[in-house]
Formats: sequence, structure tokens, C-alpha cells
Amino acid sequence: MRTFRYPALWAGLAAFWMGLIIWGTLTSHVPEGAPPNSDKLIHFVAYGFVGGWFTSMLLRGWHWPVAVCLILFGCGMEVAQYFTGVRSMDIVDAAANSIGVILGTTLARTRLGDMMGWVDTRLGDASG
Repeated sequence: MRTFRYPALWAGLAAFWMGLIIWGTLTSHVPEGAPPNSDKLIHFVAYGFVGGWFTSMLLRGWHWPVAVCLILFGCGMEVAQYFTGVRSMDIVDAAANSIGVILGTTLARTRLGDMMGWVDTRLGDASG
């Protein structure tokens, strides 16, 4: 993990986001009247966000190994949906998850990835 003043905050938020993804994947339904395939956008954005989040938290050598783990996690969540009896697995959702992780990881490897460190520093400055 990169050096932060508040590492527990960033790791805790990462766990929170992952928990939201697990909950949303296994329990929610697409609302009636939603545009067709709108859930694919939700998959893409959610996994893009966590891909970027983890990339921003971790040292450079861990970026792609963690991205692969997130992609496998996303595929595993799609398989888990099969066993819920409420949701169904979808290869296109798995693709949206994977593309989101790749884009989020790639963007966070630019200057955008420094935002977490910038916020961490500002939080430290604000607390005195």
C-alpha cells in the first residue's frame, strides 16, 4: 500500500465499496422500466471505480495483479448469481465488469491516481 496518513480510512472505504458490489450483485434487481441493458453501465462504472480505487491505493507493482484479481472477482460474482435463485449470471455483465476494471486501473495510473494522496494530505492538514 502507498504511504498515507489515514491508511485505515482508504482500506475501509475499499472494503465498503466491495461490500456494496457484493450486496448489489446478489440481491438487487433492475427496476421495471429501466432502459434495456442499463445494468451493464452500472457494472462498468462500479468495477471501474473499484479498479481505480485499488490502483490509487497500491504501489505500482501491484496495479495489474490486483486488477486481475478484481476481474476474477467480477466473474465469480456472476457465477454466484446463478446460485441465488433471484439473479442470473450473464457473460455480458462479466465483460462490463472486466472492461470497467481495466479502464479504472488504466486511468488511475495517470495523474488521476494521485487524487487519493492529495485528499489524504489535505485531511491531515485540516486536522491540524
